[in-house]
Amino acid sequence: MQTEQRVLLKQHAEERSRVAEEHGTAIAAQRKELAQEAEQTENRLMVLLDQERLEAKANAKKLTADLEKMSHKSQTAREAVVALETKVNELTRQKDKLESDIATHLEANAELQESLDDQKSLTVSVEREFSAYKEEHKLGGELGALQDAVIVLQNQLREKADTKKK
Repeated sequence: MQTEQRVLLKQHAEERSRVAEEHGTAIAAQRKELAQEAEQTENRLMVLLDQERLEAKANAKKLTADLEKMSHKSQTAREAVVALETKVNELTRQKDKLESDIATHLEANAELQESLDDQKSLTVSVEREFSAYKEEHKLGGELGALQDAVIVLQNQLREKADTKKK
């Protein structure tokens, strides 16, 4: 019996040793599997991280380019506003000058119209006096001939003056 017990104990120890070894092997296999899964997960995470970095760089580059475009557009718009303000100021000055010139010309026109009205009035008065003079001195047909002769003489004098100037 003791031998049987020893054999049983030995078998039991061997069985325990075998189970412990199997258990150790299973645990080692699980560790190895977990380590591989962890490595694969880490690799996937690194790939995802690299992708995110690349996307972030691309987005940052795009945003920087967009910002530069918008800054350029903004600067161009500011320059256009300044140019338009300058143009508006210049046109306002020109308008004011033209209004001043128009007012001056209107005044001169009014003065000339008044002078013309005075001349017309004077001409009518002279014509009346001349008609009265003709009537008084009976200068009918002779006056027309006399006027024609005066015009011819005036033209001749002008022609002589023009030839002397040349």
